[in-house]
Amino acid sequence: MMRVHIKSATKKCTLVAATLIVTAGNSLAATAPAIFNGLIAATCILTAGVTGVLTPNSTYSTLSSRNALGVSSVVSVVSTGLIGSPFGVSAIAPSSFSSGPADGNTSTTFTSTYSVTGGATASNVAGATVTPVGVGATVMTVDLDATKSSGNFSAGAYSAIVTVRCE
Repeated sequence: MMRVHIKSATKKCTLVAATLIVTAGNSLAATAPAIFNGLIAATCILTAGVTGVLTPNSTYSTLSSRNALGVSSVVSVVSTGLIGSPFGVSAIAPSSFSSGPADGNTSTTFTSTYSVTGGATASNVAGATVTPVGVGATVMTVDLDATKSSGNFSAGAYSAIVTVRCE
């Protein structure tokens, strides 16, 4: 123990510096918690990538992304998911063209299919069927068929929207 003597004109004091003994040695260690918190919200993010292209079959009775020169639409899916309760994706076909010639929707039925790779793997799934996707990135390839039950498609520009869901 160290003693410090201080002299003044009126008093003589002795200060005992006990803390020097504690800090000079490691015999008494102190601990404190370092707390960490984190939160991952359950989210599913859809990002449209490639726009699909519908082309006619040889009789002009079907417009499809699966016909020659057709192009599938591609959607990126990023899911944080929940263990035991993952998000699922689907691709709902439209009931009509969003734009096109006046007779475009007459006698026309729409069907969609999709395939997924990455967080899940499935091929040629019927559009309304929900497929669970795992945590991380999934690539979803969507196809659309518009088929006339009678007649054929007139010349003109056609547009249709498949609704991709992650729920």
